[in-house]
Formats: sequence, C-alpha cells, structure tokens
Amino acid sequence: MRTKKPPTRTKLNRSYTQRTLKVLFALSGNKCAHPDCTNPVIMPPTEQSNHLVLNQICHIYALNEDGPRGKVGLTEKELNAPENLILFCPTHHVRPHEGDDL
Repeated sequence: MRTKKPPTRTKLNRSYTQRTLKVLFALSGNKCAHPDCTNPVIMPPTEQSNHLVLNQICHIYALNEDGPRGKVGLTEKELNAPENLILFCPTHHVRPHEGDDL
C-alpha cells in the first residue's frame, strides 16, 4: 500500500522593495511596534560609529501558511507588502506570540 506524499509547498522569499522599507520606517516613528516598548529601531550615530539599525522586520501574517499566524491564499507580494509588515526591536521580535493581539 502506497502512502500519498503531502503537496510540495513553494518556498516564499522575504523580499522588500525600497518603497516598502521607506513606508515601514516612516510609519514606525523610530519606535518598536510593541505597545509597551519605547526602544528605537535606529540609534543615532556617535563620533565612533554610524547609525545603528536595530529593527527587525516581522510579518503580521506568517510568510508560510503553516507558520505562526499563517493565512491561506496570500501571495508573496501581499505577504511582503507594508500592510503585512511591522518593525520590532530585537527583544520583541524574539517573542513572536507575545504581540499576537496587536
């Protein structure tokens, strides 16, 4: 008796246009999106260093349908659009489910 293989899923890519990145950073107000966080997503330069970009881009609906907060039927373009992305500081990005009620 043969068992059926599950359907092969296409691997989706994280691919952000320059416009998408500009929109995300403009809307962020240089703050982590977590409601209780005041961490900046970009630290100003010092005499010894350039600006430090700390943010991490997070998907509201997961990039993969079977991921946390996955949603069936979204295209790669929709998943990587500004409307489905949010900027978190490193602390809140590593706690992906804490902000599920955002």
